[in-house]
Amino acid sequence: MTSEKKPDATMGNNPEGIRDLRILILEDVATDVALIERELRRQKIGFVSKWVKTEKDFINQLHSFTPDLILSDYNLPVFNGVQALAITLSERPEVPFIIVSGSLGEERAVEILKSGATDYVLKDRLSRLPQAVLRARREATERRERRRAQRETARLEAQLSQAQKMQAIGTLAGGIAHDFNNILSAIMGYTEVALMSLEEGREIDKVKADLEEVLQAGKRARSLIRQILTFSRQAGQESRPVQVSLIINETLKMLRASLPTTIEIQSKVDIDSGFVWADPSKLHQVVMNLCTNAYHAVRQTGGVLGVKLMESGVGDDLIETYPHLSPGPYLKLSISDNGHGMEAGVMERIFEPYFTTKGPGEGNGLGLAVVHGIVTNLGGAITVNSEIGRGTTFKVYLPRINRQATQEIASSNALPKGKGHILFVDDEGQIVRLGERLLAHLGYQVTTRTSGMDALEVFRSQPDTFDLVITDLTMPQMTGIELARELLRLRFDLPIILCTGFSEAISADKAKIMGIREYLLKPVTAKKYARTIRRMLHQEEKENKN
Repeated sequence: MTSEKKPDATMGNNPEGIRDLRILILEDVATDVALIERELRRQKIGFVSKWVKTEKDFINQLHSFTPDLILSDYNLPVFNGVQALAITLSERPEVPFIIVSGSLGEERAVEILKSGATDYVLKDRLSRLPQAVLRARREATERRERRRAQRETARLEAQLSQAQKMQAIGTLAGGIAHDFNNILSAIMGYTEVALMSLEEGREIDKVKADLEEVLQAGKRARSLIRQILTFSRQAGQESRPVQVSLIINETLKMLRASLPTTIEIQSKVDIDSGFVWADPSKLHQVVMNLCTNAYHAVRQTGGVLGVKLMESGVGDDLIETYPHLSPGPYLKLSISDNGHGMEAGVMERIFEPYFTTKGPGEGNGLGLAVVHGIVTNLGGAITVNSEIGRGTTFKVYLPRINRQATQEIASSNALPKGKGHILFVDDEGQIVRLGERLLAHLGYQVTTRTSGMDALEVFRSQPDTFDLVITDLTMPQMTGIELARELLRLRFDLPIILCTGFSEAISADKAKIMGIREYLLKPVTAKKYARTIRRMLHQEEKENKN
């Protein structure tokens, strides 16, 4: 049961500037509703109200009436105020919620406030209600303004971050092209030499050595692609333990090909210095930006770009300057140049957005502001020291976490083989032919298809003959996800491996939620295929035995 109350003509003099305040009243006694409304009118609070008694009506009006405020009795015959509060916090957490009760002990009132209620008013003290309503309304408005400001700040930070990434990638573009062309030269060159060796009937060991060079070049290409994707992706990754030394060394590899020979990179990186809790792409940004900044300082005359990483503590003087720092172990990253240096006035503004000493077309002054924000959000600090004619040094302090680097146990080079029937699906003919040869070499019977529709058709005709399916993600007509969904409808226990070159829309966790057992990023090595398939089919065998 609901009813709508129209505001009286006397409501024009609203002391808080609140007009037509939409109030949802949860109450089972009509006279109590009248008393509540009369008290609000007496204080000339303009409002439109909806009165509900039941849980069903409350939920309906919570969405259709879209109240600015909820006044709820504590005890009702079936439904109560605590349950109503829980629903509100779940579905409309921004709406203030005030308990209006005939009897409510102090301990219970405190519990309700801790649970998320905005306030409470006893029915024998309804004169308090208008003030409580106005205060709740004011606080809700302030919260909305704060959230709006926070969203805008987050949006601007994302824009700053992406603009800075694009600026850095622009600096690296030539070097990336140089590196890729070198890799392609090795792949094509050694393949041609291997083919010539086979035609000339040379020793198999020489051909094998040439193919090993091709494989190593392919691994370099894969590593470079992953570095670029990690650095350039707009959406951040989840924070996790990150070994900072690896991030630094990967970044320096990208930089070496980009920098002229007049600039020397001197690195002293302690590879065992440990881990920090961070988003890896954010750490890439920090290192890349500071190194790019150092490069700009020495690019005209040449010079030295120095990079150091070591374990460090933070002294009292640093904590006094940066009070958000906590005592404990830190990693100290130092990036320096021996360029022209900065004046004191420039150093004071160096972390301000859009402040730059670069000329037109050389950058937008976003990078150091982004770096400062990233480091601060990680609970760390960044300092700068510079003198005219003696260069500049940035020092980044990051909280170190207690985690030891894990070493992969070397395993046999022999690929694990197995038995079973595999359906292999990819729209690229070369990938299909490669997959067929590789899987056959590993001992499996293989059926291949170059489209999701054809793969679904062959599976429907003989669903019990396949032990496992490997499918590409991006295919015309039917994607790998759509294919997997249809296959699992036919056989819910079917092991499926989803492969992709790159996708922002899917991840390993999302794939598993869909019922897909494994998610692999291309290029997938023979060893990775062999171990993943063997593990999945072995697990299937164990489950069937149980």
